Amino acid sequence: MLDQCHNCTVEYRPKRTKNKEQRTKNKEQRRKKKEERRKKKEERRKKKEERRKKKEERKFAQTIGAWNTHDAQPSLDR
Repeated sequence: MLDQCHNCTVEYRPKRTKNKEQRTKNKEQRRKKKEERRKKKEERRKKKEERRKKKEERKFAQTIGAWNTHDAQPSLDR
């Protein structure tokens, strides 16, 4: 099933609509996967940020606790 391209002598195979449907389907799948990767990346970033904040809070609480103990008080003799 070769057709002539316009008025020239070159013959070409017309594009099949099935291929076009497959391309659009593949494009949609790529878009969905890209969106999923973006969401996963965002979730990992949020979890990492939460862990960092908790770590900072624990560290701060330890320094406050150390200030409240007798050993950690600065001596006035200096």
